[in-house]
Amino acid sequence: MLARYEASPDWYEYIFAYDNLNGDVTAGTIGVENADGSAGVQVAYNDIAVSTGQAICFDLVASGQDPVVITYQAMVDTNAPAGELTNNVESITDNPGSMVESTSATVMVLPGAIEGSVTQTASTSPVVPGTFIDVDVSASNSNGDLADGLFLAPIDPDTMYVDGSAYGGAMPLTAAYAAQLAAEKGLAELAAEAAGRAPEEVVAVAWAGPFMNGDMVDFGFTVQVMTSSGEVQHDVALFDGATFVTSFGSDALSIVDNSTYPVSRSRRFNVDRDTYISGTQPNSFFGSAQTMWTGFFEQMRPLVHTPINGIPGDAYVDVAYLYLYIVEGRGFTTWPNSVINVEVRPVETEWMPVAVNWWMPWTMPGGDYGPAVGANHIGSGKLNTWLRLDVTDAVTDILRGASNQGMIITNDDDRGVRYALAAKEYFDASKGGYIRVYFRTAD
Repeated sequence: MLARYEASPDWYEYIFAYDNLNGDVTAGTIGVENADGSAGVQVAYNDIAVSTGQAICFDLVASGQDPVVITYQAMVDTNAPAGELTNNVESITDNPGSMVESTSATVMVLPGAIEGSVTQTASTSPVVPGTFIDVDVSASNSNGDLADGLFLAPIDPDTMYVDGSAYGGAMPLTAAYAAQLAAEKGLAELAAEAAGRAPEEVVAVAWAGPFMNGDMVDFGFTVQVMTSSGEVQHDVALFDGATFVTSFGSDALSIVDNSTYPVSRSRRFNVDRDTYISGTQPNSFFGSAQTMWTGFFEQMRPLVHTPINGIPGDAYVDVAYLYLYIVEGRGFTTWPNSVINVEVRPVETEWMPVAVNWWMPWTMPGGDYGPAVGANHIGSGKLNTWLRLDVTDAVTDILRGASNQGMIITNDDDRGVRYALAAKEYFDASKGGYIRVYFRTAD
């Protein structure tokens, strides 16, 4: 018998050759089988029927199965010497013709220890869509110096980075910048985070700089939950240049779908402070006026604030409306030229009626505000009626923990049309503005 593997279709791996046969061999059996006899190939059983000079050959054919991926983990010994440590693994199967496969992983072992923690603090309990989560990272180095330290914290895919929230020297990384940084430092993990994402989307937060023995680093950022299921978890990896050093992560926070909450409720919140600002009188204060004007070439903008309290932070808001009463209109003669469009936007800077005008206290003249959350139009036919503006998104954000600085009403007038809305000081208290919130709770 001859058994030898050759990677050639013209070579037989097993050859049974017969010579100098004597006596009766017809009762012989021939075939091949595996070690435990559970599988095999039979040529003859008790009827071999061979003669001198004959041979029976077997050709080894691939099974056609997909390759098997073998993974492993290794732990660095506590007394391992400082420096780069490479773990080499070789593997081979018992298949005929199998060849040795090898792989390796290199880590940097430093004397002492680098310790770190990641904590997540949610603005609501439980975590629901829209919840804000503060992510705080703390690390200390009682180890060797890292001259080119880089802490990398990918944004959890169920959340969105809150603009301007990074602190402690950390910086948000857009997908475009992350891809560039990954190419410069050879960071495959960062490249994977950036792949397929919009260039301007923030995919990670990073802290970069020397991280020497005895140093402590504290940084963080805020994210907002964008899905109704899943878990939020943030892990932080530390690199020295492109060499991975260590990693640490947070506990997971489960997301609850609050759209299934069964108990329907509603609450009304009256405006507790209001005024308007005017670009035509930029230094004037109107905090004691009975009316708030909107329009006139986009130069008149009402400001209103209502407290939003007594509603659980995790409540599901079906809809929320801001109501303001229209008492007067000027600058038009017919219905077609009386119509202006108005939008309501959350204000981003704290203000008080007696101390606010076109310039103060804003960083931008005319007010600091975010994107429009609701819109409507005003025309001469709406005099002495309520203007209703959808503020669902703004109220939801406030419940989740966003700062409540009230709302501003902007407009698109280009003809000098303006309308007066009843202020808190209006002589008829029944015409004061308010917000009505329709919401659902778990119980």
